[in-house]
Amino acid sequence: MKVVSLLAVGLLFVSGVANAQKLKLGPEIGFNMISMESSDLGNSFTPGFHGGANVEYHFTDNFYLRSGIFATQKRQSYSSNDTLLVNLFGLEDLIGIDGVNLESYTAIRGRVAQLYIELPLMAAYKYKGFSVFAGPYFAYMLTARKKEIKSVDTPFLRTVDVATLVPDGIDADLLLATLPSAEETTLTESSSKANLRPLDIGLKAGISYQFDNLTANINYQYGFFDYQTKSKDVLDNHSYFQLSLNYNFGIGK
Repeated sequence: MKVVSLLAVGLLFVSGVANAQKLKLGPEIGFNMISMESSDLGNSFTPGFHGGANVEYHFTDNFYLRSGIFATQKRQSYSSNDTLLVNLFGLEDLIGIDGVNLESYTAIRGRVAQLYIELPLMAAYKYKGFSVFAGPYFAYMLTARKKEIKSVDTPFLRTVDVATLVPDGIDADLLLATLPSAEETTLTESSSKANLRPLDIGLKAGISYQFDNLTANINYQYGFFDYQTKSKDVLDNHSYFQLSLNYNFGIGK
């Protein structure tokens, strides 16, 4: 229903000015330049698709409103590391492995690709062929795709065969069932929207240059909310640069 509401708002905007003398509309296509991961060598950028219908209403030769309805792909990366002390129930003394590192290390690396329907509403000022514009945007998530790699490393299990060291009278299989993997990497993929915030609201600002009916745009978007619903100390929002081209057809004189 929220998607239908957003479409209705966009259609009302277009129909409300359909009889205006200075309405322009047309297709827009481009991509989002999304920073995914950082390292000592710099940031890693991944593109995301952006496309839809652009609408402009010109009040004067210099001032106009920009809006439209767009499908836009936003991406995020995440990671976590955890260390667990392996519990051998006191048998580490019996099997003579004092001083051995009994910690197990788990590393998780993941990426999320989200497809939104987005409605911006921006005020713009034009001077000759150049324009500057800024305003809010409202986006609703349609789909999500997650990829996650989980790595488990337990150093002492890679070098010590615990089963051969368990004293007689103790069920070795039961003990081994409680231990983590010695070394394991798993890849999982899902289309679940769990823990992902469906609504993204923020600000959008940029500049453009018009060549006749063709306009080149570059802008920056900054989301107000975390893309996840989990409470965290650090804000993980959608923020990125966007490059696009739109070709507008004038309606009326």
